[in-house]
Amino acid sequence: MDHSKCLRGWGSVAYKLELPSDAQVHPVFHLKPYTPNYSPVFSEPPVLTDLEARDARPVAILDRRLVKKGNAAIT
Repeated sequence: MDHSKCLRGWGSVAYKLELPSDAQVHPVFHLKPYTPNYSPVFSEPPVLTDLEARDARPVAILDRRLVKKGNAAIT
């Protein structure tokens, strides 16, 4: 991909780029995740869930919806 023209900047952290019409990405980029030594700040580390240790079946079905696929309705 060639260089893109910067249409607008928000400080030094976000930029809107002029992308080709067939580009399948959002034109606004926030640069913080791409800077060296970036790590999100957590008050405590995320908890990993062990799905094998718990009964992972739902207690109750609260709602459902129908989705039309072709001429059939699928729940």
